[in-house]
Amino acid sequence: MPDVKISCAANTEDARWAAILGAEFLSVSLERGNRKKISAEKASEIAEMLPSYTGFIIEAGGYDEINKSEINSIKGDFIQVDPRDADPEDFREKISFPDKKLILDMRGRDECTDPSLWGAEYVTTGINSEFSKEILENLKRNFKMENTIVEGDLELEGIKDICGYLKPRCWSIKKAIEKSPRKIDYKKMKKYIREISLW
Repeated sequence: MPDVKISCAANTEDARWAAILGAEFLSVSLERGNRKKISAEKASEIAEMLPSYTGFIIEAGGYDEINKSEINSIKGDFIQVDPRDADPEDFREKISFPDKKLILDMRGRDECTDPSLWGAEYVTTGINSEFSKEILENLKRNFKMENTIVEGDLELEGIKDICGYLKPRCWSIKKAIEKSPRKIDYKKMKKYIREISLW
């Protein structure tokens, strides 16, 4: 069974409930242009209240737009970064956070090299409702699933089918459990976490 990541929490109440309901990971967004972007102060507040068993991820956006002092001011387990067009050596040189593990954000790309080449522990990829068997085979061929977080706001049956085939490390949910753009529906979140955890 994959772990569950609740993506881009925008307030402390949603983050608290994600932890209570059993999400293994929770992220917040500091990415420019993200409709769920929050301040570094709010991210710190969420990080401080989370229990130690919930991995805290800072989704920072592109590696060329990261504010390192802002990121360093936030207590967190992971930082998720989009490498854009960087090469691994340049990326490793610019993205170095001794107290945070790195997640390579490869959503929207078909291929991925070994995340360890980039200094990353995990890699994130995405899948939408128009997935095909060919797309799944491509993901399985190009990504090491034991190190991969798959993001997709699908119905539970679709997620179950994909997880059964890909066997990813973690499944990430965002829009499927929204009550409004910046508020989570706790009943939906509970259902997703419970169902995915049982597989």
